[in-house]
Amino acid sequence: MLMEFMFTSCPDICPATTYNMVLLQDELKKQGSFGESVQFAAITFDPNTDTTEVFADYAEKMEIDQAGWKLLRGDETYIHEKAKEYGIGIQRLEDNQFVHTVTSLMLIDGKQQIRKVYRMGEEMDNSVILKDINTLLKEK
Repeated sequence: MLMEFMFTSCPDICPATTYNMVLLQDELKKQGSFGESVQFAAITFDPNTDTTEVFADYAEKMEIDQAGWKLLRGDETYIHEKAKEYGIGIQRLEDNQFVHTVTSLMLIDGKQQIRKVYRMGEEMDNSVILKDINTLLKEK
């Protein structure tokens, strides 16, 4: 699983990360592993804003294939605790935006172990991420 922590009203790094993940999604579809062997997940920091309807619009706008991509939300306190468990710092700003660590994209193996942590946004190297995903698939 490739998992990101994000929020849909993010003005910069989150949509850039999602865009890159969609490119990975499309490449994995060509390989026949997306949705079957490889899943993506996006967990929002802002469940009060990122309702089911907002997520649906975001998925359509970003061309997210929900057959293999889960858009997850829950109680804000729980989400922040989970993010902290993954080593991700989150801070809500006065304008209801968030600041978070730029290493909020993780590759998780079938045993729920974090195998790699990547920088987000424009600093993502999709070729490295794709290689890492394919390496994990060969370990099965």
